[in-house]
Amino acid sequence: MDLKLKRSSLAGVRLKIFTEMEADLEARFLELMELRERVRQAEPLADIQNKTRARKPAPVVIDAVA
Repeated sequence: MDLKLKRSSLAGVRLKIFTEMEADLEARFLELMELRERVRQAEPLADIQNKTRARKPAPVVIDAVA
């Protein structure tokens, strides 16, 4: 009888650990989805900024004549 009680207790501890792990993974997944959406929204802005920079003339470097 004592062995059954120990096994039951161990199973309860394992279940608690798995439940906590599931909640942690779910929170991380939601955070990852939020970050993914932020990147998606930022990409078009970054593309526009890169195109704008490409259109600007490069600064002219004047060599000093000695």
